[in-house]
Amino acid sequence: MWKDERGMTLMEMLLVVGIIAIVGLFSAVAISSARSRMRDTKRVADVRQFQSVLEDYYQMHNAYPEGQGVRLGDPTTSRCLRDGGFAPSGRGASSVFMNVVPAEYPKGIGDVKCGNPAQTGYCYTRVADGASYQLGFEIEHGIQEVGIEKGANCLIPEAGIRSGICPE
Repeated sequence: MWKDERGMTLMEMLLVVGIIAIVGLFSAVAISSARSRMRDTKRVADVRQFQSVLEDYYQMHNAYPEGQGVRLGDPTTSRCLRDGGFAPSGRGASSVFMNVVPAEYPKGIGDVKCGNPAQTGYCYTRVADGASYQLGFEIEHGIQEVGIEKGANCLIPEAGIRSGICPE
């Protein structure tokens, strides 16, 4: 029977390599899951920040900003929220509510799309002549503590976050 210089047989060496491979696989899965949960946490934090900033805008203008299917964070249309609504930048504005509107991290999602051309993102729509809005977003995992389910979700100021795509 063949043995290496440490006295291990070929079968023992293959067993050790197999165990290391299995441990590596479980580690990779755990890291991937942790990263996707971090992305979800960031998405929910972004939505809460949008909600706060949109309320500030409403307090000043007595209406929410204009927009139908606006992909938030788009550098050509909605990188900034300022007087007059969403814009590519805050230059020349008398008031800037959010200088850099975060764009959604798209990895792991893909059902909520808006803009032209339609792309994955945080999707804002003003409704009821500016008396309300809808903000569509997605997460990769449900967050039971705050009542958010995996997949498409919609923030409506009067109702909070609801599971599913925002109503038309």
